[in-house]
Amino acid sequence: MQGVSGYSFNSEDYKRIQQLIIQNGGNINELPQLYSPTFSSNQTLKVERDVELTIIEPFLKELGYTEKHWERQLPVRMGRGERNFPDYVFLTSKEKNYEVASMLIEAKFSIKNNKELEETFKQVYSYGMRLSSKTLVIADKDAIWIYERRNDSFDRSKYVKKFWKELKSPDEFTNIKNLIGRK
Repeated sequence: MQGVSGYSFNSEDYKRIQQLIIQNGGNINELPQLYSPTFSSNQTLKVERDVELTIIEPFLKELGYTEKHWERQLPVRMGRGERNFPDYVFLTSKEKNYEVASMLIEAKFSIKNNKELEETFKQVYSYGMRLSSKTLVIADKDAIWIYERRNDSFDRSKYVKKFWKELKSPDEFTNIKNLIGRK
């Protein structure tokens, strides 16, 4: 958002302005209201599929996608007959053995350290290069990592990481929606 002077201000500033309007007897019903999704706690999750169903798929819907926009566990030929299955593939071309995906999401139950993140990155990176993807996403029960293709590759050390609870903030949610939301 931008103030009158053209300088942007965050959601907390906007909420404070609304409070001031109310305190001075004004009505804010006609003003735009900020949006951020609500995420349920991840304490009851037990396996990777729980992460997909409870966190990732509802989040994708908040970003404007429906189930028709992605394919789960797409068989991808890599090497000599080897089949791999990226968790979520957003295809732009479905020609067999020449598939192209705008975005891939690799889900894990929990990524506990940099070594596990590196192993997961290698996995999604190989899918991303094979499918000419523009964006790679890794998600677990606690956080999301977003990698964007730059100079025809992905840099494993350059990513946007957000914890799911951070995305309750309208500003943080909007930033992520601008990166990977449905255009």
